[in-house]
Amino acid sequence: MYSMSKIPFIPGSLEAAELELSRHLPANGLPSLSAEVFLKTLAAIAYLFPELHPDDISDPRAAVAWPDELKPFMMEGWRRVNAGQLQEVDLYQLAAQKAGLVVRRKNPRPRVAGKFLGTFEKFRRAFGTPSETGQKMERN
Repeated sequence: MYSMSKIPFIPGSLEAAELELSRHLPANGLPSLSAEVFLKTLAAIAYLFPELHPDDISDPRAAVAWPDELKPFMMEGWRRVNAGQLQEVDLYQLAAQKAGLVVRRKNPRPRVAGKFLGTFEKFRRAFGTPSETGQKMERN
């Protein structure tokens, strides 16, 4: 079983995270991605959208709903965990998530590539700007 839990991938910038995710949008062919590439993509999602939580993918009462464009990634992650191909801990890309929160605090309105603009805008309308969302998370 492949695991990145000991050496996590952390995108170096918003642009690097966007590039990693854009390679796999739309989310076709996810089962054919190697575990390493798949987990790098999950890290990019955690970096770009740190408010999303793997456990919330199928919970209609979740505080933050996964955008439709990104749901297939986490659904594939859980499929791989259930098939014994990944460890559950690998779905929680905490290092990338924390790095994404730091970047958003420094730049509350990050430039988002065109491919992500629709997803980002829906997210922003529902939950506020990244800095507002980070502040909401801190209060919880």
